[in-house]
Amino acid sequence: MSRFPVGKRSLALVLLVIFLSLVFLSQLPSDDALRKALLSRMSQKMGPAVSDGFLDVAGVRTHYFEANLAADAVPVVLVHGAGEGAVSWYPVFSRLAADRHVIAPDVVGYGESDKPDAPYDAEYYSGWLLSFLDARGLGRVDVVGSSQGGAIALHFAARHPDRVRRVVVASPAGFAPIPPAILAHFALLNSFPNSWLQRWSLSYLVANSSAVMSEWVDYGVQVSRMPGGKNVFWNGRGRIIEAIPSDVLARERAPVLILWGKNDSFLPYGAGKKAADLLPNSRLVILSDAGHLPYFDQPDAFAGAVLDFLDSQDVEIAEPKPN
Repeated sequence: MSRFPVGKRSLALVLLVIFLSLVFLSQLPSDDALRKALLSRMSQKMGPAVSDGFLDVAGVRTHYFEANLAADAVPVVLVHGAGEGAVSWYPVFSRLAADRHVIAPDVVGYGESDKPDAPYDAEYYSGWLLSFLDARGLGRVDVVGSSQGGAIALHFAARHPDRVRRVVVASPAGFAPIPPAILAHFALLNSFPNSWLQRWSLSYLVANSSAVMSEWVDYGVQVSRMPGGKNVFWNGRGRIIEAIPSDVLARERAPVLILWGKNDSFLPYGAGKKAADLLPNSRLVILSDAGHLPYFDQPDAFAGAVLDFLDSQDVEIAEPKPN
């Protein structure tokens, strides 16, 4: 007689099948043709005038999108968060680029850019972003960062204040810990990238999953399966999303707009008040019916708030606080 009841044996068998399926999926390579087709369909949503290209950025082949090169206003650099890459800005790219030169690079480790064996910490990301601006011939810029990209933007602005005029951050990392269950989910996703786990992620990222193109979900899986696709998560070990040191925040001279989705379950919007209190010259806007990536849920409100801030004339530059 078996020492395990039939029900427990069945459950164990199901779990074994799931585990083996995940292991199998984790070994699948990226389908280059599919990935590029998905990227092309999403890039069409970024507007008819968008172009893309590659730059050698300190040895890192970096992919980027760009539009409205002839605009007179200060260029805007969009820094996406962890995940798919620069194409994540597709809901608002054309709105932001209507009157401005907008550049959205695939941050090193993501999208079509190289994914080297690197530390992926604040110093590394800041160095890469500075090299990107230099390689593209950009001087002083406005920087818009989302989630992890918000932390990168703040670290960069503190290190290179002469290169940043204004900063916009959407639910920036570094002001609240990520709930353990969500962190565990993304650790699993970065170990076994597959569409099922990727779609589950939407419940943490947006308030309305129907607002997200299915191509965005599938593209993220293909990016994770590229050579080095898991490096950014496992090499970085979350260092870029740790609490931003007070001396870094005190060095922020550029005015900062903080946007936070009221329905953010990834980083609850209460952290926005903490961010506003810690940043020396900031304003906070809470967007209703929006999650961790508010430009998916509320693209018009998001783009309007960003452009109003970048165009406003009444924002003073704060002097850096003493360390």
